[in-house]
Amino acid sequence: IPMNKLSGKAELLGVYAQFVAFTEKFPVMSTNNGSQFKLDFKTAGYAVWNTVYLSGAAERVREAYYDNVTSLTYVARHENPNITFLGFNPVYYYHEDRTPQLLTFLNEVFEEEPGVICESEIVPIEIIYEHDKITIHSERDDVSTGLANLDCFVAAEGEEKVARNNLVVVDSGTTVLYVEYADFTLGAAASIIGILGSVVFWFALFRNKGGKKDEMAGTCGSINDYAVNT
Repeated sequence: IPMNKLSGKAELLGVYAQFVAFTEKFPVMSTNNGSQFKLDFKTAGYAVWNTVYLSGAAERVREAYYDNVTSLTYVARHENPNITFLGFNPVYYYHEDRTPQLLTFLNEVFEEEPGVICESEIVPIEIIYEHDKITIHSERDDVSTGLANLDCFVAAEGEEKVARNNLVVVDSGTTVLYVEYADFTLGAAASIIGILGSVVFWFALFRNKGGKKDEMAGTCGSINDYAVNT
């Protein structure tokens, strides 16, 4: 979690990461069925396990007691139930030491099984690009086009642009996305003013250089005449 420059604390979306260092033992963690386990970070080759616990979260999902006194939150959720905050660095620990109980814990937290890939099927679609719109033809529903969900893509009137995982998704039939750039008129006007300003600047610059050359040439001529007369 990045450091907040104003508060000097590591904070993200209202949840704080508090530094803690485990030197002798790891807090007792638990799985959904109530079974408890304790990690031995020394088996992973570390004398000290530098990590964080969580504070400020609205929902404390998992807590652990350290030294039978301090309660440390290591799984939490805040305002968005789809975002899970995880302390103690268990993912990194599992890469260092393949503890079976820790894998069960991670599967429960992420609600995923390792190695499971969502079912997908490649289907043909037709995409026609024009200067101000994109036309997509599909014979199937719920098809991810592979097009990034850009802000400048606007659905036709009466339709709605659908996106998933930041990619445009279409149903069967024809979908038309218009390309509309925000503040296009203002940006074009600013560019034209900038170009005209540059032209005027360079014109004035070269004009001043030309005037100085003529002045220097006239000065040299008067000096030469004076030297001949002398």
